Amino acid sequence: MLLPYPTALLGRYLNSGQNGSVAAAFYAVVMTLMAIAFQCLVAWALTHPNLLKPEIRGARLGTVLPRFAPGLVIYAVSIGLAFVNTWLVVALYAFNAIYYAFNQLSWSSERK
Repeated sequence: MLLPYPTALLGRYLNSGQNGSVAAAFYAVVMTLMAIAFQCLVAWALTHPNLLKPEIRGARLGTVLPRFAPGLVIYAVSIGLAFVNTWLVVALYAFNAIYYAFNQLSWSSERK
C-alpha cells in the first residue's frame, strides 16, 4: 500500500520538468525499506524449511540472499544519487526491475 504514493510522486515531478530529486530520494528510501523487509522475509523462510516447497528446501541462505542483494544496494545508493542526477536513479530503478524480472530464470531451468 505504500508503493503507489512514492511512485506517483516521482512520476509527477519527472513529468512536470521540475527537479524531482526529493521525490526520487523518497522513492529510494521506501524501496530500500521494502528490500530490507524482503531480505528478512526470504532469510526467515529459508530458516524454516517446512514453509518451502520440497525442491527449494535444500536452498541455503548463502546462495539465495546474494541474488536479491543488488536491489537493496542499488536502492540504498540511489538515495544519495537522487540529489546528483534524478534521471540516473530512474535508470537504476529500471535496471533493477529488469534484473529482478530475469534473475530467477536459472531456478526454473534447474527444476526441469
